[in-house]
Amino acid sequence: MILASTSCFDGVRLPLPTAQKRSDDATDCPTVLVLGMGDTGVLTAAHLPRGCRVVGVTTKPMLVSGQELGQRLSDQDNWRRDYLLPLAKFRRLGRVEIIHDRVTVVDPDHRTATVATAAGTRGILPGIT
Repeated sequence: MILASTSCFDGVRLPLPTAQKRSDDATDCPTVLVLGMGDTGVLTAAHLPRGCRVVGVTTKPMLVSGQELGQRLSDQDNWRRDYLLPLAKFRRLGRVEIIHDRVTVVDPDHRTATVATAAGTRGILPGIT
């Protein structure tokens, strides 16, 4: 549920994206898909063991924290400064592949997830554990 308008993104400048690719030695490890990189998704992805490949799927380029709703509604400038954070700011997400798409289908039988881009194209993420 969106309680405030998207104006909380107005005036926010994102750093240039860095390539976040998995290393070649991660091909034999299990893959964990984290749907949504909000407060819980960021914490989950950051604390998963290093022995697995972690893929985070989000529609937003930043962590839009759900904390402090009153401040978000009454004082957007200060809320934006304290609670609207670029995902690149989190050091523990450095090994996490971030995909800016929307998951439309998860198929546990085939261990795949279908994602839709903002342009409307679809793709399949294989090998989800």
